[in-house]
Formats: sequence, C-alpha cells, structure tokens
Amino acid sequence: MLTFQKSFPWLSKVFCLIFLPAILPYQFKFKTLPGVMWNALLAIKRRIFKIILINIFIMKKCIAYTAPIRLRYVFAVLVMLLIDFSLYAQEDGQREESLVIAFNSPFSYTLGENVSWELKDENGSFILGNKGDVNRHVFSKPGSYTLHIHEELNHDTGSCEHAHFPGKVNIEVKPVKLDFDFLTIKFSKDVPGGQSANGIIVTVNVYFSSYGNSAAVYKHGLTSFGVGSTVSGKLKNGETTLRPGVNTLEFILEGAAEAGNNIQLNFTDFNGEVQPYTLTPQTR
Repeated sequence: MLTFQKSFPWLSKVFCLIFLPAILPYQFKFKTLPGVMWNALLAIKRRIFKIILINIFIMKKCIAYTAPIRLRYVFAVLVMLLIDFSLYAQEDGQREESLVIAFNSPFSYTLGENVSWELKDENGSFILGNKGDVNRHVFSKPGSYTLHIHEELNHDTGSCEHAHFPGKVNIEVKPVKLDFDFLTIKFSKDVPGGQSANGIIVTVNVYFSSYGNSAAVYKHGLTSFGVGSTVSGKLKNGETTLRPGVNTLEFILEGAAEAGNNIQLNFTDFNGEVQPYTLTPQTR
C-alpha cells in the first residue's frame, strides 16, 4: 500500500496528460468539430475506455479504506471526469451542427453512400430526401431548415459502432448575399514589404443581392493572415449602403507585412464568411 500511495501522484499526472485532451472537447461541447476530428476523438475513447474502467476498479480496491483523504479526493475527481466523458460519448448519435449560408447559395453536405437524409423547413414540412451526399441544393427563400441524417450503425462486436455524422444539421439561410469580385481589386499603390502600409486604399467591386431587393448597410473591415503580417483595413467612412447589383467598396489599410511572404487579405460577407485574396508585398 505504501508503494501504491507514493506512486499514485505520478499515476494521476500520467492520467491527466493522456486522457484530459480526449475529455475536454466534450466538456466544452465542441459539437461542431469536423467529422474527421470527432471520429479521431471517439476512436481514442473506444480503445482506452475499457482499460480505464479496469484501472478504476484496481485503484478503488487499493485506496478505498486506507488512503489519506487527499488521495481519495483526487481519485473521486478522476472518476467524475470519466463518468462525464462517458455520458457525452453516449450522445454521439445526437450531435448537431449549425451552419449559416446566404439565400440562393448552393448547399452541399458529404455523407456515406448508404446514409439517408431528409431536408425539412422550419415548420417540419418535407422538402426532399435521398441517400448519400447532398449535392448543391439551392435555398431560394431565407429561413431555418434542418437536415435530418439517418445512419444505420453496426452493433456487431469489434465493429465501429459510433455515428460518423451528426443526427441533424441546423441550417440558417440569411436574406442577403455578397460576392467579392477579386478580378476588379485595385491598390492605390503596392503594399510594401517590411514597411508601413498605412493609408493605402483598396477598392473592390462586390455583387450584392437580397431577398425582396432591399438595401443593406455594410460595416465590416478586412483582416490579414500571414507570417509577420499586421495588415488590416477599415471601411472608408465606416459603413456603406449596398443596393442590389454591383457596388464598390473602399478600404483604408494600416499595419505592415514582411517582404516576400504571401499574405491573405480576408474580406467578410454579411454572414461572417471569409472570402480571401492572396498577395505578395513588394520589396522596395
């Protein structure tokens, strides 16, 4: 018993390092993780969970009566984490995803060829259904829609028994759509590498459409992504009113980027989706 008590703190640290990365995604309820990442976490859980249960039984037998209070407390915390992990794991087939798209935009969703699905509107009325992938369905009317996914699981011993796809996908279709035409993008001067980009004006045409042909106020700036880049842009005058058809947006840059490294300018539409443009700052 003395040897076990001395080694228990070490065992606890190993436990946390190995199992907490698999537990925490459930604790924070990252229900919208990409399917590959979610399945990887589930695979880890399936492989180790039985081993964990065996170890819990052994630990309980060893420390239930003779271990100090602090040791029993640590054990109790580990058990609660595992119970919570197990309960979340049982919700595999009840996972949900949420997506936001613009009206008149094609919607696709990759599924297994034997997975059936039904698409319904916010009133529960059937729109269409099939098996396999959902291919470029266009929502012509804004609103809330739900993709119900029916996956047949194989419960044979030794087979993969967890759901590969969420039970349903909640789709919010927005009444506005904005497309950036990067063939028309212009810079008042080249973005210099290793120097300030302050004051450079970026103009780009956008095609705006809305359900009911109403106007909308656009207020988004732009950001950048790249090694050493601090470039960002503010919309000239802070906002602009877009009307159906072609509009021109002007952004005033600030910040700097390293020479020779490609950077990505991220333009954002009304629905929070990024439309990227790649450029290489020029060496002076």
